[in-house]
Amino acid sequence: AESESELIERAHLSAQLLRSDPGAQGLVASTVGIDALIPSDQQAMRRRAFANSIDVQQVLADFDRAVEASLFSPGAFADYRQALADLLRPGDGPTLQDLRRYPDLSSGLLPHDTNHTDTAEYRAISFISITRPPQTRSARGEMIKVIRAALHGVPGVTLTGFSVVGHDVEAEVRHELPVLLLIAGGAVVVWLSLCYRRPGDLLFALLPVVLGLLITFALMRVMGIGLNLLNLVALPLLIGLGIDDGVLMVSIARDCRKQGRDRQHLTQSLAMSAQAVTMTSITTALAFGSLLMTAVPAIRALGTVMAIGIIACWAVTVCLLAPLLVRYAVASQLEHASVEQAE
Repeated sequence: AESESELIERAHLSAQLLRSDPGAQGLVASTVGIDALIPSDQQAMRRRAFANSIDVQQVLADFDRAVEASLFSPGAFADYRQALADLLRPGDGPTLQDLRRYPDLSSGLLPHDTNHTDTAEYRAISFISITRPPQTRSARGEMIKVIRAALHGVPGVTLTGFSVVGHDVEAEVRHELPVLLLIAGGAVVVWLSLCYRRPGDLLFALLPVVLGLLITFALMRVMGIGLNLLNLVALPLLIGLGIDDGVLMVSIARDCRKQGRDRQHLTQSLAMSAQAVTMTSITTALAFGSLLMTAVPAIRALGTVMAIGIIACWAVTVCLLAPLLVRYAVASQLEHASVEQAE
């Protein structure tokens, strides 16, 4: 807020809305903020009006009579009598500066910087306790949605916290993921098109990564692995890693074709390359698979997705792409021989 009083009012309004909102009533257990320590202007006015309606002298006289009628010495209650008089004659309510005199209490609610200028904003933090902590992503999203809806009418209020920031970042990445995949895939396609200049070679090179991603998504669905922040980041990584296998195989087939090698030579070259692809894929999958040993579920999911994706790209390369390249080479040789015979 722009002023101390406005900040206190907004803190009180936020707590009131969280207590009264139908959706938040069963979700929010309690709130702790400056509203619990500093009264609002309206509360201060009501309390002053109530205090002014009390006959202080009459209360003190009743207190004195009660002490005299007891077995205790009236002098022992002098401090109590003064405290009662102070309570019944309230002065100005506490302020943020009063709260700052108790660092153990204010350090978690107020910023450490106390130097405010005319353009500076006054800030404070209110903590929200939840009755049932969310155990799933959908429950977390629903909790954040309900609390934000309850606080929607309060200006200057920002819902934050580790779960909120993680939810917002994940939602933003989900929103930007199609664009990132298009950029990554488009850059790969453009570069390979410039290098190969043959639609057939381009499609063969893209085959492992395209089918590998589809297999990865299918296995994630079967295994119940959802898309989280790290998994979303892993998809562009799979594009970059998975395309290597296809590029290697297609490059070998192109070299054999340019040199006029026969089917047997091509098969031997692809078999040797398949062995290298197998070794690199297994070592890379094992490296990412080591993330399964961590205690963080999101990182374990990242290791699982990356290992599945790499193995899927390898399987498509060795079991599908290599035979297709051999068959394509044989078909090209037969077509070339037919043309020469016709001439």
